[in-house]
Amino acid sequence: MIVIFNNEFYNTSYADDNAASSGRIESIMNALIEDNSIQIINSGQADISYIQAVHTQSHIESVQRTKAYNTALY
Repeated sequence: MIVIFNNEFYNTSYADDNAASSGRIESIMNALIEDNSIQIINSGQADISYIQAVHTQSHIESVQRTKAYNTALY
């Protein structure tokens, strides 16, 4: 299995739900790192042209108004 991940995902300040509780992603990543059959690839920031190819402009603008925008680019 390949997991695409970026350290930006550790930033949970963008979310208000329990699924994004601080420390949750760390425990998940620690379990994945221990499994030698899993390859973890660092993601880069997406080019806006790729995002525009799959999302409407109004959706992009609505995400830009949130705390999640920077994280959403990865």
